[in-house]
Amino acid sequence: MGFTDGIVIVGCGVAGVAAAETIRLYDEEIPVTVVTKEPYPFYSRAEITEVLAGLKKPEDIIIYGDDWFRESNITLLKGVEVTGILTSRRKVVLSDGSAIKYDYLIIASGSRPTPLRIPGIDMEGIHHFQTLDDAVAVSKELEGSSSILIVGGGPIGVKVAEAVARRGGLKRITIVEKLSFLLPRFLDPECAGIVKADMERFGVKVETGVSVREFRGDGRVREALLEDGRTLECDLAVIAIGVRPNLSFIRGTGIMVNRGILVDEYMRTSIPGIYAAGDVAEFVDPSTGKGVVNPVWPVAYIQGVTAALHILGRAKRYTGSIPMNAMSLFDKPLISFGKIYPVPEDCEEVVLRDRGTYRKFVVRGDSVEGALFYGDAKGAGTLFTLALNKLSVPNILEALRMDMLSYSYLLGAAGLLDGGVAGLVRV
Repeated sequence: MGFTDGIVIVGCGVAGVAAAETIRLYDEEIPVTVVTKEPYPFYSRAEITEVLAGLKKPEDIIIYGDDWFRESNITLLKGVEVTGILTSRRKVVLSDGSAIKYDYLIIASGSRPTPLRIPGIDMEGIHHFQTLDDAVAVSKELEGSSSILIVGGGPIGVKVAEAVARRGGLKRITIVEKLSFLLPRFLDPECAGIVKADMERFGVKVETGVSVREFRGDGRVREALLEDGRTLECDLAVIAIGVRPNLSFIRGTGIMVNRGILVDEYMRTSIPGIYAAGDVAEFVDPSTGKGVVNPVWPVAYIQGVTAALHILGRAKRYTGSIPMNAMSLFDKPLISFGKIYPVPEDCEEVVLRDRGTYRKFVVRGDSVEGALFYGDAKGAGTLFTLALNKLSVPNILEALRMDMLSYSYLLGAAGLLDGGVAGLVRV
């Protein structure tokens, strides 16, 4: 395979690094360049709240440092942003005025925070929270603050609140979520109520069903006016209302986009030689014709590998995933995937409750459509495997009701293990 200019990868997150690592696994000579607007090499984005909590230093969450890129013969350009793509000339244009030629381009530029457009949003003390620099900036400001307001009760918002509570020192930590319960994409109202109670025991006040109308202050934020007329004191605020694919440099390229960059099962875009992977990619499922953006670490990794393998002539199809989230809150695991709430009409649910733990399983026929675990992750990996691979387990409702969630039992019942049980006896 002939490469003149090599492969350029936009983004140094998990999708971009997975692609680079895969290329090097099979070929040591192809020129590979990774471009990132951040000043850091590859780090664990999931651990930036550990930095905020004061439990880790920025250098502690670096996964692959500069040495790894150098030893892997990969050129890493840090602190420079891609501002455009000249598709007809196979060049990417950088913010420093330079340009890089490519034979193949992998866009793994990730996502950016969803903006909150209200009066006062540009005052000092108001931050987004997505990068290591964000974590460092908020961490510094915490030292002189007394109260923080977190706008958004999704995964980022609740993890920021947990980190600040663990760090200590503030007299008031408040989450404001405009919907009726926390983590609305991943929980149901009952489980969200348990999560809320746990957070409030650790000093986090949770306000749901209300949104922020305006920030007020004297150049620096001092309070937030809510839609219901109340005001909340805050001298620090974090906006965590979601993310959207980072498409800032795609305009005018001819690359087809919807919510994200449209890609097929090999991560190819509408322009030959250009691929997309990770949070920026919208996979179009050929069986349904529908596009899905699934901004989670495992999906980004698989998509990055898929793009690299296709470029190398080792094509392997990406067949899609299911929506999922996994985290820990105050040392309790929280895992959710698939269809949880509302439960589809043609599905049945099983709920297991035990002393502050909550597990919910959604089943259609003999197949798992979704599951939710809080405080007890028993069976999570097995059920995710069943759901992802659309595997049937005879009489699975009975197994779930009896808490029979062992890996060997369920996969055996699905016919995947030698000597597995064919089904369950109804009682």
